[in-house]
Amino acid sequence: MNLMNTLKSTVKILSEHKGLTLLVLNLFLIGLVFFVRDPFSLFVQNYKKSQAWLEKSQVISEIQLVKFSNRNSELVSDYKQRIYSEENLNQKDELQKIWKMEMDGTTFLLSSQKIDALLEQIYDSRKFTQLGGDPYKYGFDKGYVSLKIHTRDGNAVTWKLSEEVESSGGSYIQDDTGSIYYIPFSMLHSMGRFNPLYLVERKIFPTEEKLASLLSIQVQSSGKSNYKLGREGNNWFLLGRENRKIQESRVPAILEQWKDLQSVQVVSVRNPSWKKNYEIFIQLGIEENGIPKSLKITCNHQDKDENFICTISDRGGYFAFSRFALDEIIQKSEKDF
Repeated sequence: MNLMNTLKSTVKILSEHKGLTLLVLNLFLIGLVFFVRDPFSLFVQNYKKSQAWLEKSQVISEIQLVKFSNRNSELVSDYKQRIYSEENLNQKDELQKIWKMEMDGTTFLLSSQKIDALLEQIYDSRKFTQLGGDPYKYGFDKGYVSLKIHTRDGNAVTWKLSEEVESSGGSYIQDDTGSIYYIPFSMLHSMGRFNPLYLVERKIFPTEEKLASLLSIQVQSSGKSNYKLGREGNNWFLLGRENRKIQESRVPAILEQWKDLQSVQVVSVRNPSWKKNYEIFIQLGIEENGIPKSLKITCNHQDKDENFICTISDRGGYFAFSRFALDEIIQKSEKDF
């Protein structure tokens, strides 16, 4: 009875005050439009409050990854990877985590930015939208990525990830209990979808600290030295018969070239027929066992796109560098400084 009286009073007030009626109506419509236009935000809020498979306090130390494809109605392994971390002391005697990957007998250095993005999505995965346990219903019969995630405290979580959900960009994930869940983002995208070399670091100097440790650069072509540069304190010199100081105004441009230098892709090369022979020797101030660390970049071959195929001494694999980017560094002589 009280409810009916309240409703009658409310209707009477609204009917007598048209301005108030319009205000209430507009607020209702705005709320309705917001929900219709962005119902996903409500889902995300509830999703973030649900239980995670792994808490951030559980430090991930290793990920074993296997990619399976459906070939002639049979699931077969395409490739296997072991992703793991190592800790080294940096120049400030601080522990620095480095991520690496083993695949087909080669050890690759991984991009810290890409690994961080992948780890963030692993920690953000929640047991929210449970969809049952039928793998055929959610594409696992067509192929999937298997992840076994190990944490430093000795625990492990096993997942299967199916193809990305086209309508929303999310993923289906099956845990080791057989239950299937929906997650509102594509973890496969953070792994480069099905590019096994997506996570590999492509920059020569991935951090400002490593670039700042640069001590000397020597470029050789067919065994003959094109030029050699060296640093003493904050000053750079052209090293030769007579060491000549390089103008300070030119140094930033030289360093910028090295900062921006990265391979256009990581490639698989088997028994290449070498056509060129460029070598770049780099010495760094970062020490290993009291000896300054050195790098050697060897570029011997041009592919059909005229990219140089190179090896880098501190990591495994072959790297395709743009000919134009490398020419800016290689095709110089002492007179250019």
